[in-house]
Amino acid sequence: MHQTQDTISVLVVDDEAGAREPMCEFLADEGYEVRSAADGAQALVEARLKAPEILLTDLRMPSVDGLTLIETIRGEEGMDCGIIVMTAFGSVETAVEALKRGADDYLVKPIHLGQLLVVLDRLCRQRRLRKELLEVRSRGAATGEADGGGGGDLPQVSPALRESIDTLAPMQANVLVYGEVGTGKVPVARAIHAASSSSKGARVLNCAVHGERTAHELLFGGAEGDDDGWLADVSTTLILADVDHLTTAVQEKLHLTLSEAAAGAGSHCARVISTTALDMQEEMDSGRFLPSLGRLLSSVRIRVPTLRERHSELILIIQSALVDAARRYQAPAPRLSSQALELLVGYAWPGNLRELRQAVERAVLTCEGRDIEVAHFPDALQADSAGLQLPVVPGASLRELERYALLQTLEQVGGSTTKAANILGISPRKIQYRLNEYREQDLSERGGAGTESGDGG
Repeated sequence: MHQTQDTISVLVVDDEAGAREPMCEFLADEGYEVRSAADGAQALVEARLKAPEILLTDLRMPSVDGLTLIETIRGEEGMDCGIIVMTAFGSVETAVEALKRGADDYLVKPIHLGQLLVVLDRLCRQRRLRKELLEVRSRGAATGEADGGGGGDLPQVSPALRESIDTLAPMQANVLVYGEVGTGKVPVARAIHAASSSSKGARVLNCAVHGERTAHELLFGGAEGDDDGWLADVSTTLILADVDHLTTAVQEKLHLTLSEAAAGAGSHCARVISTTALDMQEEMDSGRFLPSLGRLLSSVRIRVPTLRERHSELILIIQSALVDAARRYQAPAPRLSSQALELLVGYAWPGNLRELRQAVERAVLTCEGRDIEVAHFPDALQADSAGLQLPVVPGASLRELERYALLQTLEQVGGSTTKAANILGISPRKIQYRLNEYREQDLSERGGAGTESGDGG
């Protein structure tokens, strides 16, 4: 592999040249920038000259041993490197002590090179996520973004969605906001209103909660002939959350009211913004929703993307949810461990923003002021993220299927490339080559919304 500016620097520390030198050669072939030291004292000299990104160290060494090296490294300012310890079989207790003193992971000798690559890849990914989270916090402290993007109601959004909101805000056209359950459609509707020229707050009717009678009274007034319902307030915006839940009778009267106003025979609120998690065109085609009303409510459409589509913004959204939860429960904002952050970033979030917020709130309440660890999140989330996401078939490429099969096999055989190669019918070197490719891909990868104009579907 050709080295790039993203090459990871590794310092290998082992007093046995027969183990140290082949490992350095292997890692160099895999594209890492490698230095070595024969003991802890020499390692400290090397690390102080140029701090490595990853320290891979033996524990039992003359002069300065591995545990002392870890403590010293962790105590020095500006020495923020990932640490992996190597320990002999039967010395796992010492490895556990190393983890307590600040090591990130450990490997048991003899080291399987395939397993070494897997551990290095995981640690590099965690450190990259941690760096991005720190950058988000730093930007938030400087600009105020860390508080959730202005009051915590609207999560950080993609530039495309923000542009749509800013475009729609000054318009008087009715808007249909649609997307999966939990994506934050009502906050988007509120944001459209907040960015408009209206000086009054929006009125929100949750159509899925209120029955026909309550919805009728709120929209049209308490008694027949009265004109004191929300629709009569011409100075504000009416938000119809889950508009598809309106009964036929309310749909028909709402259509009549909006049609009369459009024809100049009456007046109503400044605009109507509706939200739905359903396919509104399908609802209209099937007769479950009045087509003429559907067209009136969807002069412009805006789709709210899922969290799965917002991967490049996910760390920003997680930090925003963390700060919001801490503020809501009047608790200090805790820190996410690298493992917990990796768990959140790797999860599919089928429940979108709502599920993420609930998970983060639970973690804030149960961590009791300490760092948030993997154990603070629901068992279902941990189980789902414990392994790779199964590729969707049909839909996944052969490359995605190959990656899933290779990494799952490696996990099942404890990282042994030889055993995995025998199962998969390929050479160990081919597995190492593929792991290197996946690492490059993960390092280079980071990350929809738009508007539709029209009167119907």
